Amino acid sequence: MKTDGIGDFVLAVSAIRLLAEKFGEEKLVIAVLSAVAPLARMQFPAAKVLAMPLLSKRRVLNLFAANALRAFPAWLTILREKFSVAVSFRHHRNYLQSFLLFTSGAGELFLTDNMLSHDKKNTRDRVESFLSFLKKNDFVAYPETAILPLDLEANRRVVSSVLGREVLVEEILPKIETRAGKRDGSILFSPLSSTPIKDYPLGSWMRVFGALPEGWKSRPIWLVGSPAQREELGRYLAGLREKGFRESAILETADVAELAGAIAGASLTLTVDTASAHIACACGNAAVILFSGLHRGVYGPWTKNERQVWIEAAEEKPGEGARKKSHWHKAISPDFVASEILRVAGGEGELAARAGIEPAHQP
Repeated sequence: MKTDGIGDFVLAVSAIRLLAEKFGEEKLVIAVLSAVAPLARMQFPAAKVLAMPLLSKRRVLNLFAANALRAFPAWLTILREKFSVAVSFRHHRNYLQSFLLFTSGAGELFLTDNMLSHDKKNTRDRVESFLSFLKKNDFVAYPETAILPLDLEANRRVVSSVLGREVLVEEILPKIETRAGKRDGSILFSPLSSTPIKDYPLGSWMRVFGALPEGWKSRPIWLVGSPAQREELGRYLAGLREKGFRESAILETADVAELAGAIAGASLTLTVDTASAHIACACGNAAVILFSGLHRGVYGPWTKNERQVWIEAAEEKPGEGARKKSHWHKAISPDFVASEILRVAGGEGELAARAGIEPAHQP
């Protein structure tokens, strides 16, 4: 069970792949949100993917009631299956997710402590404690510190418990497989997240592109985002064309599997802390990610090679005024971002000099 966002699923892909190697991919049932299901099917074509049409926000009914109704067909499927093991890679479980997990009928359950609980007197703790009587379970401590982002380390600990051996760091680093062709020199630009506080402003992005060498204006730039972000992407497209990037266009993707293929086929991904960042890193692609620092150390930053960089604001120095979290982007200059793009793209020297960009060090 991994019923959370696209980026969260990417972080769990290698853990799930280890289970597929142990038990056989055709014997896996993978429960994910409906939006994540196409990516899950692409990664595990022999597995049964259970799409959960759960809402993240209340519409009319109470959110629990609405999601309980939406999850009912999937729950019946879960009840019909005869599982030997149930594994939760969702560490922030709400009441419905706990209920689905503990009533799965599996002989043994593997999961971490619930990170939505804050103390042992919490109602959520009492509910999971009560449900724990239903089956044998192995609760793994959610990490407090780790060399990996904490959710990746938590996945490593859970799958180590299932397999009965210590899973290595290199085994748990996400790797996704796509149907992308040869990289075509294009740039994939994903500037918007589902949490606006994580976004680098439009004007700052345009200054980044304005600082790139003239030769970059002939490169194809594909803007991607969700259907709800289409209007805002249009403003980014207008800004790019005004800067002379005439080969820019909005790329329509049918689902997250197509998005992953587009990212894998691009030569460079420019983005913020969103699903595109995790997909690009998992593909091993060159990527420049502007990081707000929100939830730092839990889901990111992480990289697989030196051509993937997360740029974040330097820590405030003593005597400086306190910087609001929403103002993180003010401490990252567009010129520095442009110089990092050139470095990652392999053109730091001559191209940077031609663009008039001073060499810089990552904050």
